[in-house]
Amino acid sequence: MNMKTIIAAFAVAAATVASAGTFRWTLTPGTGVDGNGIAYSNWTEAWYGVNSGSKDNTFSKERFTQDGDSYYIDIDFGTHKDGDLFKFGYNGAENKGWADTGSQDPAGKDYRGTIKWADILDATSNGVTYTGKFEGTDAGTFTIKSIPEPTSGLLLLLGTGLLALRRKTVRA
Repeated sequence: MNMKTIIAAFAVAAATVASAGTFRWTLTPGTGVDGNGIAYSNWTEAWYGVNSGSKDNTFSKERFTQDGDSYYIDIDFGTHKDGDLFKFGYNGAENKGWADTGSQDPAGKDYRGTIKWADILDATSNGVTYTGKFEGTDAGTFTIKSIPEPTSGLLLLLGTGLLALRRKTVRA
């Protein structure tokens, strides 16, 4: 196996690893109403919490890109342990029009959520989109999929190409 093949294989592997942290979170609000009679379609912010019931990471509706009836945002969820529990939700002004993915044990006041980070990674690492449903009548759905990060991949390939070119120039 020649050096160019090894360098190319390394660049492809490095680009894949570098892009593993960026995800597209797509939210499709439901057509129903919450317990207060507020339409889910009037949402103003979406959020997710990790190992807590609070809205740890909140994004305004303006940060999402609309695509038909759905909205998406590209984000890095950060580094988590396989057993970390995620809770996703969205709501309108004054927390009305609320929808989320539920709680592990509402009676025991454990609101950490029910979605394990390992389940999200398992689905997205195999090229499959993770799909979740918000609790409530017609409350909507969400998906999470891994997306490539072109900047890192391009920089790695450019650097590898320059190294190969430099090596060829030195031999001449």
